[in-house]
Amino acid sequence: MNEADYGQTDLAMNRGMNAGDEQLLVKFYPWSAKNHQKSEEQGRPVFETVNYISIRVAGNRDSQIERPMREKDKQRFPVHYERYMARENQEIVEGTPLTEWAGISQAQIEELKYMNVMTVEQLVSMSDTNAQKMRNIYATKDKAKRYLESAKEGLASEALAEQKAINADLLERLSALESNEPAKRGRPKKVTEE
Repeated sequence: MNEADYGQTDLAMNRGMNAGDEQLLVKFYPWSAKNHQKSEEQGRPVFETVNYISIRVAGNRDSQIERPMREKDKQRFPVHYERYMARENQEIVEGTPLTEWAGISQAQIEELKYMNVMTVEQLVSMSDTNAQKMRNIYATKDKAKRYLESAKEGLASEALAEQKAINADLLERLSALESNEPAKRGRPKKVTEE
């Protein structure tokens, strides 16, 4: 007589699809993910905080899932999600992370992180009262401000270059159409010499 394996026995005894989840190492965490659309619109990298989930099998370092969290994950791992939400800072950070900006050193990133400054935009908008607590921060703030302004100017120049390319294409098409036009009947147009 053949015996059913463990998975079939579980399903037969109505333990359900998620039986064994209590043995998984589950962690919800915030992750800074690049928003490609906003990055393209603003001409610089723009990141948003996205909730991620990590699922690992205890004792197996090769079996790990890391991906953006889904609604089903909240239902499947409600205790883990509640613990995550209890610890999580609900402030959503949007902008260019300091780690993605080449104009700053790692030491400055860590110092600013300690001061709860995570993005270039937050650095630029930091008050002078808070900024005076840090050494050499004013030069970094000015550099960040120029970076954001140049990104805006870059977008404007890109848009202008794109428009010029469209106009040149249209002029080329127009002249091609005019050269292929059959001769009109009637008197030719007057040509005046200057």
